Amino acid sequence: MEKLRVDDFEIEKNDWGYYFTSCINFLEQESEVLLIYDTEEEGSEIELKNILSKSLEKINNILEKAEKNKSQFMELLKDKFCNKMGKMGRRWNKSIISRKDNNLNNYNAINE
Repeated sequence: MEKLRVDDFEIEKNDWGYYFTSCINFLEQESEVLLIYDTEEEGSEIELKNILSKSLEKINNILEKAEKNKSQFMELLKDKFCNKMGKMGRRWNKSIISRKDNNLNNYNAINE
């Protein structure tokens, strides 16, 4: 994978700060990189590029390690995904049970 460069990113400003965005090919997938610099201060283009450059040093290091350890990285992502889906499923089941209990209580109250 090629290292990310400052010139690969578009810089956009909004009310809360700046967005740095770029598209990359990561692990054979087209992916978007979005970095948020949360500030109310105006930044010059040079200052913003310096901030981005410092962030990219760390990000490139992380991406390089992920590429080198692709199988371990994919297992980690699968585990995280499965854990998240399990938690979502448990929350969903609790909400269904809660609604059933409420409906049953409402039914009992009406028919008493």
